[in-house]
Amino acid sequence: MGTEFRVAQRCPQRSAQRPAHGRKPAIWSPCGVAMHPLPSATNIDPQVVLAGFSDLPPKPPRSKLEPHRDLIRELRRKGQTYRDVARLFQERLGLYVAPSTLHSFVKVRA
Repeated sequence: MGTEFRVAQRCPQRSAQRPAHGRKPAIWSPCGVAMHPLPSATNIDPQVVLAGFSDLPPKPPRSKLEPHRDLIRELRRKGQTYRDVARLFQERLGLYVAPSTLHSFVKVRA
């Protein structure tokens, strides 16, 4: 109970032999994957772990479109297509972006 497992691929040449690491696997799954028990950390309070991450700084935006989010939203409200917005970015900002990328960006933030 409470045992965690890591998965290691079973080597086909060693199907009847002991694995290369020398210890007998704890469990063989039906699909031929060896699972070895990991040390259990069951007595750690999840709230304590979460509190340790509370002081991490927020991640910076990953998209080059993030600084232009409001502009994209406003152009779309005015009826501009994704192709039009992409063309505008290319001409005015020197920023090449595919219309499908704009669509994905807007869809994720909707």
